[in-house]
Amino acid sequence: MRYAIPAIFIAVGLGCIWLVLGPSPFGSQRGGVQPQARVVSPQAHGLEDEGAESVNAERMAYEDAAIAKVALKDGEVAISVLTQDFDGDPQDEQVIAYCQSSQSDSPVNIAYADFDEATGGWVRVWDAPTAATRSRTVSVFAKDLLGDRSICVVAAGMNGLGEQTLTVFRKSQVPDREPFERIAELSTDGSVAILESDRSQAYLLGIATGTGFRIATYGRDFESSNILDQIETTYAWDPATGRYERIGAARLPGTQIEQRRVRELLDGSPDKFERFLDGLWYFVGASGTGEEKQYVFFDTQRRELVFYADDTQEVFAWQNSNSTRYGLYLATQNISVVTLRRLIDIELESADSIRMKVFEDVKLKIGVGGRWDGTYRKTAAAAVQDKGNPGEGAGARLDATYESPSGNIYFTKDGNFSLQLAGAKTEGSYAFFRIGPLELLELRAKGEKTVQRATYRVARSGNPSGGEGLTLSRVRLGVGGVEESMERDLIFTRSSIR
Repeated sequence: MRYAIPAIFIAVGLGCIWLVLGPSPFGSQRGGVQPQARVVSPQAHGLEDEGAESVNAERMAYEDAAIAKVALKDGEVAISVLTQDFDGDPQDEQVIAYCQSSQSDSPVNIAYADFDEATGGWVRVWDAPTAATRSRTVSVFAKDLLGDRSICVVAAGMNGLGEQTLTVFRKSQVPDREPFERIAELSTDGSVAILESDRSQAYLLGIATGTGFRIATYGRDFESSNILDQIETTYAWDPATGRYERIGAARLPGTQIEQRRVRELLDGSPDKFERFLDGLWYFVGASGTGEEKQYVFFDTQRRELVFYADDTQEVFAWQNSNSTRYGLYLATQNISVVTLRRLIDIELESADSIRMKVFEDVKLKIGVGGRWDGTYRKTAAAAVQDKGNPGEGAGARLDATYESPSGNIYFTKDGNFSLQLAGAKTEGSYAFFRIGPLELLELRAKGEKTVQRATYRVARSGNPSGGEGLTLSRVRLGVGGVEESMERDLIFTRSSIR
């Protein structure tokens, strides 16, 4: 008994040691440490998913590049952000175009922002005004104008006088100076153009310099009685002065058209010129025949521009118009890709033709630069009838149902339609309009991401049963006006039941 109690204590102590150091009866984990659960995200495999990831990554990169990295001051509103490498270091820099919200006619300014590695943040290091004051007309892009691979920031736009302006800043080549130097600032009552020319293969390979681009302005020839006659003034880079200097001028005779009509169209208000533009225009091209199959449709009623080419169409909302001496300067926005803008300079060339120059939103990597530039002529059937006599059905809003053995179509007064055909249902908006003597119907079907359009020639007729007949023939708008598509007609009869 004397030895029993110590033996019990020894046994209990050994048992405690065994419980602490021995294997767990509930598993093989030691030390009482629970492992953290690993979160496994499902990964999509396949080309479509990889493509979607690539598109999303590119979209996120673009959206990030379009955001100003520095905070603007009170009252400053960003217009455009250009993000790229300006000084050859690993970090991109930003050029930000901004305006003062409280001063409608103040200059649009350019700010330069750089990343400061010492502080780990972005710093606004330089500001300068441009010649433009109308913020909606401003386009900012970077280009090697001089051919020496120095970067130039170009700001194009309009001022309060309705003149087109161009301001060019060159990245400074000398340390300890301002980051950019102003090398050109031009304004004209006509238009401004950068005269680009082909550069050598050696330049493209990076082993030689290239030809510098000249700049030209086109303005009114006040010594001529023809309003459309212009003076072309050319400027070239002068290394001695460090600026673009005038090197010559030439007279450009305009088309001889009736002067009273020109003065009516170019009276300083956009309304009359917009009515002149209303309708379908085809690209003339070098051949002068319109064989390129490229069209622009100006829809003043719905405030839209439709670009047709290669069996595709792009629809842009017509945001605003600014009168110029020779036409209009339009600001437009793509209805599907809201970050895509087009600034369009339109000049009257003749009684039925215009010259058009399109400035794309250069931040998007879309290879369409310059494809829409050139002369356009109004289609033969696009002569719009007098507004006081639009004709039956033009611009009409219906509240009616039309039936056929294969389906029906329902029009509402608010401009919407519902089409049921062969078991498929399509909904969207509609518009009746006229091109020449023809009545046309456009059905704009609304999808999840895009808007699909279909145009039909409309024929109305009486019906033996007493209902109105409606025949829709699918057509396309072409150089000759309205072109048949050879699809089967849709024949409906108006129903008394709505």
